[in-house]
Amino acid sequence: MLAQGITYNTSMGLAAGAFMLLLFMFIRVVQQPGRRSIDGWAWMFVALGFFLAVTGTHMTLTWPLKQIPGAGCCAVDNVTFGEPAMFFGFLIFFGAIAIMRAEKAALDRGLELDLVATVRPFLYAGAFGGIGLIMFAVAGLEFGMWAPAPPDEPIARLMGTSILERFFVAGAYAITGLAAITGAFAAEHRVVARIFAVALFIAGMMWTFLSFTLFYGHVGFFPFPH
Repeated sequence: MLAQGITYNTSMGLAAGAFMLLLFMFIRVVQQPGRRSIDGWAWMFVALGFFLAVTGTHMTLTWPLKQIPGAGCCAVDNVTFGEPAMFFGFLIFFGAIAIMRAEKAALDRGLELDLVATVRPFLYAGAFGGIGLIMFAVAGLEFGMWAPAPPDEPIARLMGTSILERFFVAGAYAITGLAAITGAFAAEHRVVARIFAVALFIAGMMWTFLSFTLFYGHVGFFPFPH
């Protein structure tokens, strides 16, 4: 891992997973009668979106992750990890700002915030990104991107040559893509809304769990002297 230079995709995965789980909670909050301002929620989304946008842009443009001998990943992480983080990070960032501005305008006029109308353009854009995530899942399996981990990796190596890890990562991409696609149409269709909610929650749990393992695994990956 030292050959990779600065590696920060641990926090990127955590931010992505946290966003999805908190978005799941946010949807429940805004549906409650007599709710108060959602300004705090919007600022939280601004922070997560800004983090993903900045780190994703850096990873996309500088390609800091180099191929590790014996690992099936890393050489194209700027595409499969950096670009989605950048794309969705900017959508989250500006979508949250749009929510704050729309809520302020509604309060000034004595009107109720039309949250769906405010975020709908961002949801449509996100649906296109969701298709890309599904294509990443298919391509990752097809071209062996998530091959068995190198022996120095302390957690993933426990799976040995099992296909479990590659299907887990591919599933995280695919389910996230499904959530992004269905999110654009969830407001008008109850069945689609249920699919969106389930996919959003599962994807959030998968990315959060994966990031937690990386917080341990990426530290153990460094060849400390004995």
